[in-house]
Amino acid sequence: MRLAFSCAMVLMLSLLPLSQIAFSAELTYQEALSLAEQGNADAQNALGMLLYKGEETTKNTNEALKWFHLAANQGNIDAQVTLGLMYYYGEQLFENVSQNFIEAAKWFELAAKKGDADAQYLLGTIYVEGKGIPKDYAKALELYRLAAEQGSDEAQKELGMMYANGDGVEPDLNKAIELFSSAAEKGNGEAASWLGIFYFHGIGVSRNIEEAIKWLSMADSKNIISAKVYLGLINDLGLGIEKNESEALRLYKSAADGGNSLGDFLLATIYSTDGGVFFDLGMAKYHYKIAAGGGIFEARDILESNFFPSWNRTNFNEILNCFKLSVFEVSSAQYEIGRAFWEGGALGKDYDKAVFYWRKAKDNGHKPSEKIITKVDYYEQNPNLFLRAGMTNVGNKKIVNSLSNDIREIIDDVSGKRKFEDYIIYDQYNVKDSRGGSHTIYRTNYGDMSVDRQPVDVNEKNKPIEINEPRRVVEKKAIKGKKSQAISPEDKAEILHGQNRSTPALPKVVVNPVDGSTSTFVPSDPAGTTGILIDHRTGQTGTVTPGGVVIPSQGGPPGTMTPGGTVIWPHGK
Repeated sequence: MRLAFSCAMVLMLSLLPLSQIAFSAELTYQEALSLAEQGNADAQNALGMLLYKGEETTKNTNEALKWFHLAANQGNIDAQVTLGLMYYYGEQLFENVSQNFIEAAKWFELAAKKGDADAQYLLGTIYVEGKGIPKDYAKALELYRLAAEQGSDEAQKELGMMYANGDGVEPDLNKAIELFSSAAEKGNGEAASWLGIFYFHGIGVSRNIEEAIKWLSMADSKNIISAKVYLGLINDLGLGIEKNESEALRLYKSAADGGNSLGDFLLATIYSTDGGVFFDLGMAKYHYKIAAGGGIFEARDILESNFFPSWNRTNFNEILNCFKLSVFEVSSAQYEIGRAFWEGGALGKDYDKAVFYWRKAKDNGHKPSEKIITKVDYYEQNPNLFLRAGMTNVGNKKIVNSLSNDIREIIDDVSGKRKFEDYIIYDQYNVKDSRGGSHTIYRTNYGDMSVDRQPVDVNEKNKPIEINEPRRVVEKKAIKGKKSQAISPEDKAEILHGQNRSTPALPKVVVNPVDGSTSTFVPSDPAGTTGILIDHRTGQTGTVTPGGVVIPSQGGPPGTMTPGGTVIWPHGK
């Protein structure tokens, strides 16, 4: 998940050194003016600040700018940083000051070269943004490092972002978390928010809702919008804490009031929860429209679904939580929304939207969605191959039946509807006997110890001299007279991993320490403690029962087999 980090520059007037503010307060306007006119750089800077703030005199930005220039040209670092800020923001924050990124970079660079941490951080930000100067992550990285080493929490936060995103440096989540932690402990709200988000998703750390709440709460106290939406979701869904819809509403509303479209969307979900305390379809529709206008496609799709046109709220609550999680890029939620659009119900059938959400889920690492999209792309890129195929209507689009069946099968896999009994699973051995004959033997019925056929004829003429390692085969059972069908290696692995009955351990060769003879042990359970024993020299078989007791199939006294791979049994001479 790439983090949508904001590199907006923080207003730095509050970060100016306390020595400067104290000096400004110690001098009256007349004292500062007198010293400034004598060429004292510190007094010139202090006078500029008094004029900018309008303290003991009329506020005059133009006059303040003049004195800041005089001080900065004499090498006053504080004046250089202040000028950089004024030119960076221009009239957004400073009246009568034209925005000029080149001029801002010039003044920040002069202060940065003298080791000023604020200037290093601010110049680094300009290099990241590429405003007025070419974007240069390498220079930004070096400047952030210099400032971070001096304890700048803003630089530590920005450096953490670069390591998280891999901007100009190899991605390193451990380093990013270390930097976020350092900045957050200094009280940096944005760093605390990202730290909370990392713990929420389990990015670079083990998922820990308690830690997420701790850091997100700190960020919320500093009015960080991203923290409000995550903390709202935690309260809304009751993740790690008792569900608190009132607190979720407060947090979502605070984010929405701050102009955050995600806040509007989540607020709308509170209002559209059928049976909820705050259920209000009018307010829901109002905030969904704002969110949709802000680029939240989940809001657009809810507005265009069956929910609003027909006021059909049947089962809507079941999918609403998936929409909430989708905006946080939770792939399993995006998959479920795709499935809902595919199957219809509360949202109505819509092929294009189903595929859209499955693509989102695939991009976020959801394996079943990746399978679906692989099928979709194949069919859509080869339309001429299927002109004569039967068609199925999926909402707004007709698709070939074979694609519909493929997608249905994948959905059934995820939901557990595709049963183990739908497949043939067996081991295939190739055996050569002493007369040069070749035999193929099989073993099926996993879960018990049955063998479909005797491995070979057990007699002196057909003694087996070689039994190869088995090949485990998985096939779909024959349907409507068709032969069983081979499946992909990926499906095979998935079926063997998730089948309803346990898959036995793989066969292995065991040794008789008495005479050096060998046998193949074919387990019938996952632990490999029970199964069938086949002697390589005589072809005799035996059943291995729990506890390692070997019962010869042709009678005789029992033998023993150890977990270490040795066997003693009357296998014939």
